[in-house]
Amino acid sequence: MLVIPLRKKPFRLKTLTRFFQEALHKAPTRLDLLLLSIFTVLITFNPYYLNREIDIFELGLYLPGINAMFHGSLPYRDFFHLRGPLDLYMPFFLMKMTKPHLAVLCTYFYFGNVLCLIFSVLIAYELLKTRYMFYLMVPALIARTFPRVVFTYWGGIRYAFGLMAIWCFIKSVKSGRLRWMFGAGVATSLGLLTSIEIGIYALVGIITALLLGWFLKVNNLRSILKALGTYSLGVGIVIVPWVLYSMSQNAFIPYLNDTLTVIFKMQKIIDPHAASIYPHNFPEALAAMLIPWSINFKQMTPSYLYLGLAVYLFWRMNKRMFNTTDICLLALTIYGFIMYNTAFRGLWTAHFEMALMPEKILFFFLGEALVLFVWVSRERWRPMMGLVLLALFIISTGYSIARFNHRFFVFQIASDAVQNKRTLSLRHLGGKNKTLTIERARGMLVPGPQADELEAMVDFLKNHSNPQDIVVMFPELGAYNFLADRPFLGRFPITTFAWFDDHWFDDFLNQLKNGPVLYIFVQKKLTENWSPVYFAWKPNQYKYTQILSVIQKDYTVTGETPLCYIYARRSPSLAR
Repeated sequence: MLVIPLRKKPFRLKTLTRFFQEALHKAPTRLDLLLLSIFTVLITFNPYYLNREIDIFELGLYLPGINAMFHGSLPYRDFFHLRGPLDLYMPFFLMKMTKPHLAVLCTYFYFGNVLCLIFSVLIAYELLKTRYMFYLMVPALIARTFPRVVFTYWGGIRYAFGLMAIWCFIKSVKSGRLRWMFGAGVATSLGLLTSIEIGIYALVGIITALLLGWFLKVNNLRSILKALGTYSLGVGIVIVPWVLYSMSQNAFIPYLNDTLTVIFKMQKIIDPHAASIYPHNFPEALAAMLIPWSINFKQMTPSYLYLGLAVYLFWRMNKRMFNTTDICLLALTIYGFIMYNTAFRGLWTAHFEMALMPEKILFFFLGEALVLFVWVSRERWRPMMGLVLLALFIISTGYSIARFNHRFFVFQIASDAVQNKRTLSLRHLGGKNKTLTIERARGMLVPGPQADELEAMVDFLKNHSNPQDIVVMFPELGAYNFLADRPFLGRFPITTFAWFDDHWFDDFLNQLKNGPVLYIFVQKKLTENWSPVYFAWKPNQYKYTQILSVIQKDYTVTGETPLCYIYARRSPSLAR
């Protein structure tokens, strides 16, 4: 008999088996849910989250539009926005209640990314049957999927709404209460109005699960129709008032036009494949999945999980064992699978990490289902399954600790406190840093060169322009318009978004030639991946050259900041 020495008494395999037998018979409790939710908040806490380099592009997707809204403009009617209206209105109202400050937007994203994890924990609580797997899953989920680098300017609540919709759906199916289905509809509509693809993922997952439940006679037609009706009511109660409001403000048709243009044209105009190696088509994806030494093999391993889930669900259908839990599982599987596939455009980015939130829940669910099946039906295999569960504990816990120690401030503080060391690595940025004094980012600690740039830009515009003077930030410095509180030209705070449509570009170029532009800030040096991403589509090179040609013909250099040249119009009637 295998004996594992531990302390003074031998730890026998039977003892290990008995321990896991008890562990597998205990379901997660509300106290477990509360403790793991608190753990999620604490482990992701970072009091120095504002001490970092400002991502001018990502925050520039929001800041100039928010600034325009402070001056009475409406999204879509007056300016282009890449995502849904709530994506701007929520941070706008937060700033309205507090003050126009960059820290408000960063906090909004931080809160939203933690909220994503909370909803993932809530979903896992509803699906997992054992405390053992629940406690293993949550640390691994956080360690793998929390976007620890970009959590202050990317992701956020738009992803939380999708998970919230799936959670409400699961609660409705398990409890039979339609109010949860209504909540799923509301959350779906919020997703649609924040980032349309998130709402569509949830919509497809929920409706497919309901219809398959009816087809497999898990629920009768009447209950399915009531559920669909209640879900549709939840969607409509948010969508319909917004549509009526936007139509009254002449913003609905521009919203449809902008959204359809983004859906059908953006991936062609901006090609991340040119700067990031990822499977571009099915043969490339299949090769990456089957060849272990492929650069993307690790990112393709979730495909095996989804194949395993497909086999598991088909087996349940074939054995006529398909039940309400499987309906819940199917909705989450479809939602997660679509997210996983669309994440290929950012395989090496945080988008891919957050797409793995459903995958991590599904991984532990499938593992738990396999363990319980073997444990119940193959008693003689229980000692072996005990070893498997012990190995899973060691691997999962070790993986989580390794990533926590590398990525998470609170864990590093605790670890270094135990070792009597001082933790400095996440408190401050490396190198020389400065605290910003400009009004809309006051108090934020950023790298010295960026601080010098932003201070110089704001000081120049404060001394040489008025609040109503139009300033163009080229090519993707729209965040400057917010920080300096100056309007942008026409409909495009990020000038490259005018490239999505030829008519948009022609209008923008005409405004640049003839509009009342006071200054143009032109970035001296583009980032390393900028040219490959944009110039892979040949017409973009032409559009970029056209804009530079107009700037050099109609404007002249009148000053500079550390990172930009400042152009003023040559015409004395419009130059200041």
